[in-house]
Amino acid sequence: MTPDLLVRQFAHIGARLVVTPAAPRSTRPFDLDIRRDRVGEHFRLAVPVQAPDFQLLQSDRAIRHLLVRAEGDRLLCGHDERHWFVAAIADRVSTVREAKRSLLPKSLKGLGLPPEIFERRHNAVFLRQGEWFFVPTNRNFLDAMILRNEPLFRDRRSKPHVISEVVRFGGTPVVIFRGTEFSPLEWDDHERMARAQGKSVAGIQRVMKDPGVYARGTVRHADHATLILKGWHRVYANMEARSINVSFYD
Repeated sequence: MTPDLLVRQFAHIGARLVVTPAAPRSTRPFDLDIRRDRVGEHFRLAVPVQAPDFQLLQSDRAIRHLLVRAEGDRLLCGHDERHWFVAAIADRVSTVREAKRSLLPKSLKGLGLPPEIFERRHNAVFLRQGEWFFVPTNRNFLDAMILRNEPLFRDRRSKPHVISEVVRFGGTPVVIFRGTEFSPLEWDDHERMARAQGKSVAGIQRVMKDPGVYARGTVRHADHATLILKGWHRVYANMEARSINVSFYD
């Protein structure tokens, strides 16, 4: 399927796909992301002169989702609550429903949840806001340090989900500098070289990667309705894959 034919498939689910030439120096087979113009929010697909072949695996007009494959990537595109999204799917799935199940965190995948549960953002098992899942727990944190208005990121390009109360356990310390992640030892070497060359190293962030996270209270995000967590919930990220061909996450 050519990009022009793909435009029709996106229109079938009520989405606008704009196809543009790839940047002159781009080495990607294609680049799919979410953009906004005067007309509104849309998908943008940048392709080189020799565009890859796109295969539509399934389209579900009722829920405004479609699953497409190209260059080994499976991409779930659709509408979630207020905005369009694109998510790279790690598993070899062929339907929209299978792709949505694939995004479940590992702790939820093993439960064998029926579609009427996992396809809903709010259900008896979890609450979901964007790529984050909140699972109720009976744990109490009377002696733990509670962080207030704590930002939650999937990666450093994402808009933060701000949670009123958070408790974190464990994790790996990392340094974020201009969008690049370093281990503490890697950063020490990088900082030493940068200073020797007279380069600035201002603006670093020292954070914990992949800690155990528990949340309570409100969860706010610019693109989603505010979520209210009554009692403590364990926080899990979805199982979205990373793809060089996708530029938009959340």
